[in-house]
Amino acid sequence: RDVPAEDADNPVRRGYLRMNGKEVFRFAVTKFKEVMEDAFAKTGLTPDDVSQVICHQSNVRIIDAAREKLNIDPSKIYVNIDRYGNSSAGSVPLCLDELWRAGKITKGKPFMMVAFGGGLTWASSVWSTGGASSVWNTGVSDMSNIVLLCPGQGAQAVGMAKAWCDASPKARAVFDEA
Repeated sequence: RDVPAEDADNPVRRGYLRMNGKEVFRFAVTKFKEVMEDAFAKTGLTPDDVSQVICHQSNVRIIDAAREKLNIDPSKIYVNIDRYGNSSAGSVPLCLDELWRAGKITKGKPFMMVAFGGGLTWASSVWSTGGASSVWNTGVSDMSNIVLLCPGQGAQAVGMAKAWCDASPKARAVFDEA
């Protein structure tokens, strides 16, 4: 059979894209919340402590639902999907760049990055651009030398990420350390 018996009336057959949208949405909202809670727990921070939560821009409804579940101030969740659409693995770095250029990444105040990618992969990290020393403080004061490796569907060709790492000593060092 092309499809499970319980889904026999579905006109989409094998070889075509199929997705259980409601289940993916529920999974994404739950996992988004868990990933952020985990980062807050591991750093001892609360949503009030961070200047921004920079989320993967896959779906604004997912972002809003997770934000509401954690009671995070909407002004701390940057959204640009309305201007760029889902920019895949580039969404978090793109948001970070826009926030940095707009002066919304506050020196010494931590910010969180949360990303999701193909195959339902996920990651989060908490950063600071200097200020008080702590476990999560990167001590970075100049974002121009930052290399970010984020999960996502960003590889447009097999081996693209490897080629990028091979061409960039900074990227290779970050990848090897991870």
